[in-house]
Amino acid sequence: MRYLVFLILILPLFIPISLASIPHPSSQYIYFNVSLSEGYKIVIVSYSNQTFPLLIFTPTQFAYWIKNLTTSAIVVTNISKGNYSFYLPQGNYIVVIDGYNNFYPSPQNYKLYTIPYNVYALISQPKNDSAIGIAAYGVGNKSSCVITTNAILGYFNISSIYAYNSTFYVPYGASLQLNAVLRGGNQSLFLQNVIGFITNKNILQFVTNIWNLTSPLASLNNSFFYFNSTSYFTYKLPFAGYLIINVSNVSEGVKISFGYIIIQNGSITEPIVRFFTTVYFPFKGYILVDPFNLTGNYHAYDTEFVFGGYEDGEITTFISLNATLALYYNSTYGWIPFRSIYTYGVNTGEGVTNLHVSLLHGYANVYVGNESLSLLTTHFNPSNPYLLYIRVLPYNYSFYVNSSYKIYFPENISSKYEVARLNSIYVNGVKVKNGYVISYSTLPKVVEIYVNYTYYFYVSIILPNGSILRGWYSNGSDITLPKEIYFNNNERYILTVNTVYVQQPLINYTPEYVKQFKVMVDNSTYWVNQGSNITLYSPTFLILTVKWIGTYNVTNGATIEVTSPIVEKEIIGINYVNLCIILVLVIALTWLIRRILS
Repeated sequence: MRYLVFLILILPLFIPISLASIPHPSSQYIYFNVSLSEGYKIVIVSYSNQTFPLLIFTPTQFAYWIKNLTTSAIVVTNISKGNYSFYLPQGNYIVVIDGYNNFYPSPQNYKLYTIPYNVYALISQPKNDSAIGIAAYGVGNKSSCVITTNAILGYFNISSIYAYNSTFYVPYGASLQLNAVLRGGNQSLFLQNVIGFITNKNILQFVTNIWNLTSPLASLNNSFFYFNSTSYFTYKLPFAGYLIINVSNVSEGVKISFGYIIIQNGSITEPIVRFFTTVYFPFKGYILVDPFNLTGNYHAYDTEFVFGGYEDGEITTFISLNATLALYYNSTYGWIPFRSIYTYGVNTGEGVTNLHVSLLHGYANVYVGNESLSLLTTHFNPSNPYLLYIRVLPYNYSFYVNSSYKIYFPENISSKYEVARLNSIYVNGVKVKNGYVISYSTLPKVVEIYVNYTYYFYVSIILPNGSILRGWYSNGSDITLPKEIYFNNNERYILTVNTVYVQQPLINYTPEYVKQFKVMVDNSTYWVNQGSNITLYSPTFLILTVKWIGTYNVTNGATIEVTSPIVEKEIIGINYVNLCIILVLVIALTWLIRRILS
């Protein structure tokens, strides 16, 4: 990320190997000891306008040559100002620039480099502390292939991540990088779509980098790069989604878009493609994976999805990491996984010290362990990207699928006390039949299914008189109960709530009834709730008495509790005590009046 070690740019000039006669060593010559690895070439850069013999020997040949003994050479040619490339087998060589006729080469006028000429040289000698994950170079065990595409997609699912490097200015930083190389005419651009994690704070940002890997003949220069980033936001584990780089050729040239899709941030979330960077270049282009060629400054045409340090070439160490990765490219058949996968990237400058990669259920599983620097598989076969998001209402249940999805809901769902019958299904507001197929898409797709069932519940209601109401009732229906239930002529039950609202099975449900008894008091009849109190009272004159004859036989004004039917009759009698007192008073008053008058 934002760091590349650029090799010196060399314009290749292919020189045929010559076995011409070998000049004898002059009194002054320059020589270079070269240990040439497989896939590397020898490049001589000459800044001198003079022509001098150039010879390439094996160590044995060189030992004979400096002693003026008869020998041969691998290469015998003349060089002057320019760049010269020599393709030789792996081995140790001595390159000599010899003088002649009192003209001698000056050491400061010559530079020698060993430079890779295909990707095999780069991947055969990965550097320690490389970025670790998955990378496609177009190289397999027995065959290689070139892949061109307009888009790549990296899937990630991270359940644990924590990194630490005490010497770096962002000590807890780490990155997950989707890297690719765009080829356009004679231009080569290194594209990076990066998640920058601050692992101790659970925050991240998305970053775009574009580096120029173009040869010296291109119109761009090697110091060019482009940078853009989002603001930071919080992530929650498990954290899953996709990074995407999309290339499209438009009238202005090539349009490069960098984006991401989050499908889980702690919990599953609706997929939305968010392109946070769009860049245009004035030439047509495509993403290239090519094992047979390198970019102008000797980087691989590859695609990488790797963990590394945070930025600026940082090498970090992971305290914990558990992640699942997959890498796809777009084709006419949809998203296709790169089949031949290595565990390390060679283009990016960041790296790690302690990550291991293994296969798990078709995916690449990256975790803390011994560093992986190898071919992982030539048959990488993760599942199709999970891009079809389905939400089922009214149950608010959501899930992802990675293929076309056939809708099926049971027509009837039954249990002992509950039955559900399918009424209708709607997909994004359009009514469909059971068995409708939702097509898969190579782009994120949100589908909302609304399924409507009518639920029926079994209900049994025990009435106060012992009778039972039974039956199946639809959800939300009201059951009207009898308001009055007569046990006999003198006892009855009165309903306190007129209806029962059905929302679930009701088994042996007992509604609220109040028991009443018939009360007959003299010539009046009425119903009284069980347990209520009544008072038997009738107003009387002084010479009369009232008592109640019947169920309780009580005096006038008595209060009784109603626990059974009641019949009470008012009986009026003479209060003889009061009558005698009144008569005595009347006689005495009459006698007194007569005496006064006489």
